Amino acid sequence: ATLAGLRAHPDTASLPVLFVTALEGADDRAALLALGVAGIIAKPLDLMTMAVRVRAAWDAIMSRTG
Repeated sequence: ATLAGLRAHPDTASLPVLFVTALEGADDRAALLALGVAGIIAKPLDLMTMAVRVRAAWDAIMSRTG
């Protein structure tokens, strides 16, 4: 519901969304990716992985906006 709300609003439709989840199954991850998430971060959180993924999402935004 939250992702759909972001995608429905013009100001947030193109923002990359990272999901933090405890879901481990390949089907669960495939379903999230099919929704258009930019990445999945598994719980328990690894702060280094989270920082790398957030930075990659930020870089993607910056490369689109110039």
